[in-house]
Formats: sequence, C-alpha cells, structure tokens
Amino acid sequence: MKTKNILITAIAIIVFIAGANAQNVNIPDANFKAALVSNANINTNMDAEIQLSEANGYSGSIHVSGDSITDLTGIEAFTSIDSLDCSENQIVGLDVSANIALTYLNCSSNILVIYDINNNYTITYFMDSLDVTSNSALTTLICCCNGLLSLNTTGLTALTYLDCNNNNRFYIDSVSNLMVFSYPILNFTTNTALTTLICSNNGLTNLNTTGFTALTYLDCYGNPLASLNVSANTALTNLVCAVTQLTNLDVSTNTALTYLNCRLNSLTSLNVSTNTALTYLSCDDNLLTSLNVSANTALNGLICINNQLTNLNLKNGNNINFINFMAGNNPNLSCIEVDSAAWSASNWSTSIDATAFFSDNCSGVGMNTIGQSKALQVYPNPTSSNIFLTDNSNLVLTDLAGQVLLQKTNTKQMDISVLPAGIYLLHVGQNEKQTFKVIKQ
Repeated sequence: MKTKNILITAIAIIVFIAGANAQNVNIPDANFKAALVSNANINTNMDAEIQLSEANGYSGSIHVSGDSITDLTGIEAFTSIDSLDCSENQIVGLDVSANIALTYLNCSSNILVIYDINNNYTITYFMDSLDVTSNSALTTLICCCNGLLSLNTTGLTALTYLDCNNNNRFYIDSVSNLMVFSYPILNFTTNTALTTLICSNNGLTNLNTTGFTALTYLDCYGNPLASLNVSANTALTNLVCAVTQLTNLDVSTNTALTYLNCRLNSLTSLNVSTNTALTYLSCDDNLLTSLNVSANTALNGLICINNQLTNLNLKNGNNINFINFMAGNNPNLSCIEVDSAAWSASNWSTSIDATAFFSDNCSGVGMNTIGQSKALQVYPNPTSSNIFLTDNSNLVLTDLAGQVLLQKTNTKQMDISVLPAGIYLLHVGQNEKQTFKVIKQ
C-alpha cells in the first residue's frame, strides 16, 4: 500500500511538472505574439505558443521595433532577457519590473494616433507610464518621443546612457481650442555614472549636472534654461545647449570639448580660448559682439551668423582645413582676421557680408565702418569716383584678394571711377602702415 501511495505521488508530481512546462504565456497582442513565435531561439519547439519554460529560459534579446504592437503583456515572463527594443510601436504602458536582468531598454517613439473619420478629429495616446525602478542593471535607457508624465531613474546607478528627449505631450484645450503642452517630471541627480545624457525638448527650467564627472555628451537643446553650470563636467566632449534662454555660458573648464552648439540663445560673450580641442562651434543667433577662435587650432567649422560682431579673429592656423564657415548678417563687422586674406577672399567671399573683408592683421586696419582713423581721414566713403585723404601719402589700392589695382605716391587723392562697384582695400603710408576699407558705389 505504501509503495502504491509513493507511485501515485510521483505520478502527480510528474503531471504537475509537465503541466507547468506546458503552461502557455498569455500574449494578447497578435503582432507581439507572432514576433516571439517566429523566433526559433525563443520558441524552441516551434509550436504556435510560447511556453512559460521557454520564456523563463531565454536570456538573449527581444527586438520587436516597428511591429505595430499596442500591448506588451507577456514580457514579464521573460525574466532573464538582457535587451529589449520595442521602439516605434503604439504601446501605451510598459511594465518591465520583472525583467531585472535588462541592461538595455529602448521603448522610444510609442505614440498611437487614431483618426476618427465620422467626427473628423484625431485622438492621440501616449506611453505615459514607464516603471524601471526594479531594473538596477540597466546601463542604456532610450525612452524618447513618448509623452511620459514622469521618469524615475533613482537607483539606476549603473546607467551610463540615457536618452529621454521629446517627452513633452500636447492636447487641445477645450476652452481656448489651442494646443497646450505639458512636460514630464525628470530627475537625473542620482545617475552619476552617466556618460551620455540627451534630455532635449522636455520643458526643463533647471538642470543639475554637477555630480556627472564622467559625462562626455550632453544635449539639453530646446529647454527653457536660464542658466547651465557645466564646470564640473570636465570630461565633456560634446555640448548641445542650443535654443534655450542662456545669457551666459562658461566652458573654461571643459578643455576636452570638440563640439559646441550654443546657437539661438542670448549670449553677449563667449570665451573658448581654453577649448583647444574644439573642432566645431555653432554660436549663431546670439548677441555676441566679439569672437576670438585663434587659440582653437583644431577648429574646422564655425557658424556665427546673426550676431552683433564687430571683431572676429579667425586666425588659428587651420583655415585651409575648414569644412564650414558662415559669418554673415553681422552688419557691424568689417575686418575679419584670418590666416591668409587672399585665400579667404577666394574661398569664403560668400560666407560674409558685402561690407566685411579679410585681413592678415586687423590691428593695422583703420576704423572699419567709415574708413577713418584718428590720425588720418579717408573720405567720402562710400564713393563713386574720387577718394580723398587729409594728408599726402603713398597709396596702394588692392582687391580683397590682395591684387594691386592702383598706385599713387605723395598724394591726397585717388580716382577709382574706372573700377566696378565693390569693396577694396586702400593701403596708406610707407610700408602700407594703415589699411582702410573703401566701398566703390
């Protein structure tokens, strides 16, 4: 009798284990289920279901990007996966609290838009909830372009890469009938291992990065930041702080910077003299009156259009290697100091205003806006025929490339009526001690 009972118990255990192994994971979304079932590494018996044993035993990655998935129910059974990419779907909520082995999570761009034909309007749903508080192994989190109401990354001490840009959400206000934006609650202060932080277009008014000493890439574009302190981020190589509300930016301690984009702010000054590794600088659409990049010997790209520049020193010994240069719409800028005036005039003439010119040494050029100096006056300027001086001198007139066009000695007058309209340089005195810009109408 005792042997019979033992046999019955053993059979029951075997049946129970077999039933547990045969238990199917509940995956209500047909597209998600199809993606899993078609993966032989997951669906090892290649039947029409995913068994719990198959899900529990799988320790690889699940990539179901762009598969028109609306519901990721069933993911909780995959407790050993280390990577999940469910981006570009229509998932409204995501709970990965059971997936504690995850090191990589990409759930970006999960916005569902439904068009109602009968009522002629659209309904927009966002992924507004994401719980990653249990995923302490995460090193990479990409959750951009969703409309999250909040993001809690507390406890993710291993996180090195975080992209949560564009999580502002919008709706139509029923009273004003206007589009209204709301912004998520974001706090990154505990994620001190971060090397990359992309938090652009989130409506942030404050950003504290003082603890991020390992940070090499920071993009806070499009946030209404009144100030930004990056003095502690000495490892920074890339900084994008464009389209904010900055009136001051100190990058003196960021000596590793190679890329700086601070365009569309209200900066009145910018000192990049310590950023000798800088290769690209975009500071256009600010209020800069002076810019000196002569110390930036690796610089090969500069965009400084739409400022109030009166001084621009571009003589960094690397002009011939520039990939991009634009300095137009600086109406008060005349002399631009460069490595070679002739080379710059030949290669960059369309990159500056018609009233500006290049020189190897702007310190020897007279007053730039009216062509006058305290010791000597040149007038009228602009002129259609004759140019006059207040004292006799030797005169040499060249084009912007340095080609000599006219010469006269010991005179106060030069007739330039034979020349076409344009900008010329008048070199005055023995050894051409002074240079004036002359505009021929």
